[in-house]
Amino acid sequence: MRDNAVQQAPIWAERFWSKVLKVEGECWEWQAGKYPTGYGRFYAEGHYRGTHRISYELTKGPIPIGMFICHTCDNHGCVNPMHLFAGAPKDNTQDMIRKGRSGLTQHKGRRVRTHCNKGHEWSGYNLQVNKSEGYIKHMCRACRLERDRINAAKAKAKKSQQ
Repeated sequence: MRDNAVQQAPIWAERFWSKVLKVEGECWEWQAGKYPTGYGRFYAEGHYRGTHRISYELTKGPIPIGMFICHTCDNHGCVNPMHLFAGAPKDNTQDMIRKGRSGLTQHKGRRVRTHCNKGHEWSGYNLQVNKSEGYIKHMCRACRLERDRINAAKAKAKKSQQ
């Protein structure tokens, strides 16, 4: 984006802001297209860009090189400039862990996963530990059961085709 983003708004800025639901003192929710992660997306200057980044640039100026635009509100669809700040990748990761959004926790000074990739908590009955392969491997029982159901259905379908 141009270096003079704050002084001279691009021709598409009005179109951008028309897609925002503004509520005073609250998140400004992006009302148009979104990425699967929940972040808004907007087509401008020949490509799609994250709406939180565009909002930051339109109101605060260019994003410093190597910096992320982070949300204080943790709402991926929010474009309220008061909820956005520039932070280094490390700041963003530490903020995510501190707020419990990473599926990680600290144990003896190192990060430890607390949830599987599908978001199931690794605890109690749902945690399965496999030590037979020479190392400890945590497995999600819910995911394993779902995978077993799918594989059984595939095997049954294959058998019925023969």
